[in-house]
Amino acid sequence: MAIPAYLILSTAFSGRRGLCVDVCKNALVNSSVAVFLSSNESSCADDDALSSLSNVKVVKYSSADDCLEKLSMCDCEVVIYIADSSKNLADEVETFKTFVDSGVIRLARIWSLVDCKMNEKFTKDCSGYIEALSHFADCLLLSQRSGVSNASVNELISRFKKQCKPHLLVYMDKRNSVENPIELVVEETRRISMLFDEYDLEDELDIDEDNLPEEPFSLERKPDPYLEKLQNGHRKNPIADVSKFAIQTHIENEN
Repeated sequence: MAIPAYLILSTAFSGRRGLCVDVCKNALVNSSVAVFLSSNESSCADDDALSSLSNVKVVKYSSADDCLEKLSMCDCEVVIYIADSSKNLADEVETFKTFVDSGVIRLARIWSLVDCKMNEKFTKDCSGYIEALSHFADCLLLSQRSGVSNASVNELISRFKKQCKPHLLVYMDKRNSVENPIELVVEETRRISMLFDEYDLEDELDIDEDNLPEEPFSLERKPDPYLEKLQNGHRKNPIADVSKFAIQTHIENEN
């Protein structure tokens, strides 16, 4: 049976491993959890706390093939996969989809973390990236809010509410914890992206031999707008690389 897996999307220094600590301690405490972390990721203050949890095993992976092999051999009840922040967001989502398609894991939920400090400093540069985070998210978590103006955070919240986004909006505190971690692990789809959904297009279109549309139609499933590629292999709607803004924000915050 496929292992339920939670996918974390975000930039470096946004509190991803701290969130894992909180969820594994307070929501998945009775489950054995494997946290998959790219070897490209730098160490952070939450690593020791995560590794010390008795129900958690941190699995380092070096590539997609290495990750899939380790997933196949994984003896756990839950997987948390932290997408590689050094790689393009769309590529990481596409890679994770191949893991789901292998049958080893099933997607439980996608958690997207928005670094509010980075957003406030580089609003225009990061706007498209944050929209992509929102597109894939079941839960959109607002992290790194300490020292950020209320107006900046409220603008983000207002934007998503005006767009009637179905995902949860959750605050993270300065310890990278949330008020109710249990609500994050509920296996309920709230994302806009239909990439991981299984459905029958004929049923969706209500087509049968007595009910055929007059206009030409296609039963081919449309690609996700952020993953669709042009004939030259480039993304039709590329997601910007904001890693340099995440690093710069972190360095300035440390100084």
